[in-house]
Amino acid sequence: MRKLMYRVAEFEKMKAMAELRLQLREERQTLKETGEGRPLNWKSWVEREAVKGDVAALSQMRGWAYREKRNAKQRGAQNHSPDAVVCFGPGDDAPLLRNPTHDVRLSKDGCVEYQRNGITEVADYGDRVEVYPRNEADQETWWLAAAVTARRSGDNAVINGEQTSVTRLLDSGAVLNANNAVHRFSVGNKSQQDRIDTTEAWFREKYRNNVTEMEAVPRYDSNEPENKPARDIRDLPRP
Repeated sequence: MRKLMYRVAEFEKMKAMAELRLQLREERQTLKETGEGRPLNWKSWVEREAVKGDVAALSQMRGWAYREKRNAKQRGAQNHSPDAVVCFGPGDDAPLLRNPTHDVRLSKDGCVEYQRNGITEVADYGDRVEVYPRNEADQETWWLAAAVTARRSGDNAVINGEQTSVTRLLDSGAVLNANNAVHRFSVGNKSQQDRIDTTEAWFREKYRNNVTEMEAVPRYDSNEPENKPARDIRDLPRP
């Protein structure tokens, strides 16, 4: 009788396990069809907890909303056309440029943004560089844009934009060349290159005997953070 009872108990156990396997299979199939079998990401999980009445989750969602409004406001302030755009040939890329005047921010799409106080002033998209100076006297941004451009080959580089801004960038690059920068500033457009050569020759002649003033122009000739170039916030003189 004892052995018979053991066999009956074992049979009931096997029957219950078989029913449980079928039940789990059906539940997994239902989760797969409804998409609920995948784990929620952080934001979706917080939203679900907020619906359940979790105060911390609700506070987190309000924080996200505030951040989105702040970013949208900053994008709105930045949403204007660049003063100058330097276009390059395909595959003509350059590394990040560390400088003492701007912070460097790398976007997920590979765009390198050079910012001051959170505002992008030079954006390097790889195939082009866009320049957003703050005002007419913002020479630091033009020098930085010229230094970023100088790290390309220059054979296919063309500067587009308003004539005043194009001339400003060309003259800034000419000053860097006259200051013997490691990377020479050049473009593929002949008339623009003639402007660079003429301005560079004018600056070399003017400051031939005045090395002190010429050394005030940043050279951007080192990647080492401790070797920062000197700065001069004065407006760029005209030849």
